[in-house]
Amino acid sequence: MKQSFIKISKITEPPNSNIWVYPRGTKAQIKSRIKELQGLGIQDISFQGELKIGTISVLGKGYVGIVVLGKLGRKKVAVKIRRNDSPRKNLKKEAQLLQITNRYGVGPKLIDY
Repeated sequence: MKQSFIKISKITEPPNSNIWVYPRGTKAQIKSRIKELQGLGIQDISFQGELKIGTISVLGKGYVGIVVLGKLGRKKVAVKIRRNDSPRKNLKKEAQLLQITNRYGVGPKLIDY
């Protein structure tokens, strides 16, 4: 299956922009999420996967976040986006725990957070 990537800076209008602020959010929050991802070096994402959020295909959806396929340079990466209705303020603790498990060769490789 050919993977089609979209510049994240172009994903500013519904329905696709809903991915940044799922299940709901403001235009200011959308802009903030895009800026944060750009700061991490993510420039493109692809809406694919077996799960759907409305009309948008994603790799994963959980209690805390949504996972989409992204590009960091030429490398394909999983990008976890915190849900707006998550009780957690950020994913920092999760990232720190993943760093620890990565030392033992366990879990997905954490690139940045």
